[in-house]
Amino acid sequence: MQSAIVLNSNFYGPNETLQEYLKPFLALKPITTNFTLVPWNKLYASLFFGADVTSCQSNQHLAAGGEGLRRTDVGDYIKFTNDFQSFSRKFPTVNGSFVASRFSSKAPLSVPDDDAAYPYRDIKTHL
Repeated sequence: MQSAIVLNSNFYGPNETLQEYLKPFLALKPITTNFTLVPWNKLYASLFFGADVTSCQSNQHLAAGGEGLRRTDVGDYIKFTNDFQSFSRKFPTVNGSFVASRFSSKAPLSVPDDDAAYPYRDIKTHL
């Protein structure tokens, strides 16, 4: 079993800015890429390479979990990727994937803590 990197980027902003953010990811030579400039209200509809994908389909056996990260540690990502690849080789019948979503926290953090009910607004990445 071979691991693969695919890059699906949905971005609200100028293409030049997007290209700067993507340079490190493109250097990894993903096997598939998709770059989409979308308005905020179309963001989720454009995820997963624009495919009509949902985890709410019948006869799926899913074990999903999530984490919120305040910072990105490259060494941890490398270790996780190596461990994930080892796990996939050991258990080839498990079809696993890892998704990291990164959203701007500028607007949520502009609201004072005393005026917001939503915790953990300083999270940078959702896994």
